[in-house]
Amino acid sequence: NGGGGEDYTPARYEGFGPGGTSVIVDCLTDNGNRTFQDVRQCFVKVGAKIGVEGSVSHMFDHQAVFQFKGDDDEIILETLMMEDVDVTDVELEDGVITVFAPHTEFFKTKT
Repeated sequence: NGGGGEDYTPARYEGFGPGGTSVIVDCLTDNGNRTFQDVRQCFVKVGAKIGVEGSVSHMFDHQAVFQFKGDDDEIILETLMMEDVDVTDVELEDGVITVFAPHTEFFKTKT
C-alpha cells in the first residue's frame, strides 16, 4: 500500500527475448491492464514476445544468491549451518564465495 491510498498488486510477465532467451518480469502495479500494455510494448520494441503464465518460469530456480570475497567456503558453510540456514550450495572460485539458498531463507542468510 502506498501512502496515497493506492493499492499495488504483484504482477509477473513471462516471455521470450532476442535469440530465444527466457525473460521474467516481476513488478508491482496499481493498474494491471496499463502495466501489461507497457511491458508488452517493451517486449515488442526489441523483437520479443510475451508468453503465457508458466511458459518460461519452469526453467528458473527462485533462489537467494550472495557473493563476497573470501577464501574459506567451509567456514562459511559451517557458520550458516550453525545458524540453522538451509543452504543449497556454497562455491569458491577465484577468491569469491557464492552462497545459494532458497529464496525463503534470504533474510536469514543475509544476517
